[in-house]
Amino acid sequence: MKKLLIEIFPLFLILISSCSKSDNSVNPIGTSTPQIKTIPSKNYILHLDTTYYKMWSDSSWEKFNGDTIINGKSYIKVINSVGTEYYYTTLGYAGVKAGGDSLILFDKELSSLPDTLRIGKTYDLSTTFHYQGYNYSFNSEETLSDTVSVSVPFGVVDSCLWLLIKTTISTGGLSQVANSQTWLAPDIYAIEKTLSSGLTIIMVKGVVNGKGWGMSFPKDELLNKRSDSTKFFEELIEPLLNQ
Repeated sequence: MKKLLIEIFPLFLILISSCSKSDNSVNPIGTSTPQIKTIPSKNYILHLDTTYYKMWSDSSWEKFNGDTIINGKSYIKVINSVGTEYYYTTLGYAGVKAGGDSLILFDKELSSLPDTLRIGKTYDLSTTFHYQGYNYSFNSEETLSDTVSVSVPFGVVDSCLWLLIKTTISTGGLSQVANSQTWLAPDIYAIEKTLSSGLTIIMVKGVVNGKGWGMSFPKDELLNKRSDSTKFFEELIEPLLNQ
């Protein structure tokens, strides 16, 4: 089996969210129910439009890279500073293409988080895909640890979702697990990440959801540049299966 390199990209999802319904139930007199902290995910939606761009503290970046139709299905592409492309549909994360490697499209999108999130709850997201004659399963267990404030060069951002991520890729009885963390900010999405390598990076600047963060809007010169790097994978890409 050839080495497979595949992305460990925490939420990397387009959240399609709506307002949560209120709970109108009434407890019996004299009893109480422990308060469970819930958070609507509608404040953490990422819209991937033509202006999307982020730069991180390690000088890596990611940006919108056009759209395409494959087998009659529409995809939005995001490219990073090492030339890896990520494919999305309106339902979520749909595939990856690294450097000169072939495109991997998932059998179904890695689904979105639910409309209402609960502190301490683990959300199980999974899909499958086919690569070089092998069938793989891709599972992401995402636990909402708490809400915190995150300090970045353009200010302190409150009410960030702190997610603990456990990803597993398996095939033929073999599997490998990686652990990482990500912090999602309202209207900005991912603002800080601790990769499975242990490296922590923060967002330095960008244009997200039609607004500039730490930079002018709509664009700066970096938005029009294409990466000519020949490095195969970096940061978010890790070798997961070997034999």
